[in-house]
Amino acid sequence: MVSECFGREQAKGEQSSDGIFQKPHTATLLAVFLGVIVYLAWRNEKRMDTVSNVIQGILCSCLPLLVYGILQFRDGFFQRPHPAVWRLVMGLSLLYLMFLVFLLFQNVSDARKIIGYLDPLNAGRPLPDRSYGDDCRLWTPENPNGSLANLFLALDAFVVAHTLGWFVKALMIRDRVVLWLASSLFELLEYLLKGMLPNFNECWWDSIILDLLCCNLVGIELGLIACKILQTKKYSWRGNDSVSKKTFWKELIGLFGPSSFDKLQWPIFGSLRHFVACSLVIFVLEVADLNAFFLKAILWVQVESSLNVYRILIIALQGFPSAREFYQFLIDPSCQRFGSQAWILVATLTAELLISIKFGRHVYQKKWTEYFPLHIRFWMFGLFTGYIMFASWIAIMDWKYKLRTKNRESTSSR
Repeated sequence: MVSECFGREQAKGEQSSDGIFQKPHTATLLAVFLGVIVYLAWRNEKRMDTVSNVIQGILCSCLPLLVYGILQFRDGFFQRPHPAVWRLVMGLSLLYLMFLVFLLFQNVSDARKIIGYLDPLNAGRPLPDRSYGDDCRLWTPENPNGSLANLFLALDAFVVAHTLGWFVKALMIRDRVVLWLASSLFELLEYLLKGMLPNFNECWWDSIILDLLCCNLVGIELGLIACKILQTKKYSWRGNDSVSKKTFWKELIGLFGPSSFDKLQWPIFGSLRHFVACSLVIFVLEVADLNAFFLKAILWVQVESSLNVYRILIIALQGFPSAREFYQFLIDPSCQRFGSQAWILVATLTAELLISIKFGRHVYQKKWTEYFPLHIRFWMFGLFTGYIMFASWIAIMDWKYKLRTKNRESTSSR
């Protein structure tokens, strides 16, 4: 079923169901699913390992939801390489949300044990505190590791991850103003929250030059360039079999996107409604990033843990259709329904935030003034006051514009 707001973005020639991959195959998939369940249930019948049986039972109990989702979940904008892929993403997102809600009802000790069962090698143990701002000198001739040891110490694998992260966000949001506002705000949040997360304690050149003006700049601009290239490409899922080498990579990338890679223009200063909506988009981006750091610190998940990668993949795959659905909800007055993926993404980030707040009380037990010194509180007050003042100015300008429009309409009707 496809809703009127979030319908299929398929060309007329793509809506044919003659191909084998365009048919639902509900009976075939049901038979395969039951066969897999029977095989797994009887494969290790004599094994008495309770822990392994429980883990296998929990994992297999997720299969009915995934299979049902592939067959019955609602389609959205994204149809490539196949709608079933994005239905599967929705199923995985829903399972992750259910896991977070389950984790929310545990205590912090049991929650860490559960995370430790999922990754025994890289989770369940306290994290070592690492600060990047202990020595902010760029030139250290006395250092045995080299005169630029501090700079090379900051050039770790996170530089690539940082750049790649903003590249993906640029593919999602596709608006330079919103992206740069979100990028600058996150660097400011790192400064404000460095008392709670030691790895947020960075040198000025690491935060401003390396992160903001290098990693973020490269990631955002490369992502926007990719958006511009994909926007002008007319994809043909089933057409000419001959694909030139020049367009091969465009076609390959096009398999995993919507039928048309539209440019999203978020009119952040257009009206109060758009300003608040774009503020919510930026807020969601910040919460998604901050949740990753707080969950690692509170639930004792090592940086090397594969759980971090799985979480990033789920959030990123959710983010693509969610951004498109929320954009449609924002610009289309006839669209009165919040998109399914956007709904799940907001619920997921909220559940992660609630876990951080509930379990964080056992980690951050000092007075809040110790985590937020006086100068940090001044920054927070200034940031909040500036936002309220700017929103008020937008509201006044929006009210004046509507009043002028109403007066012109009443004058012309006389």
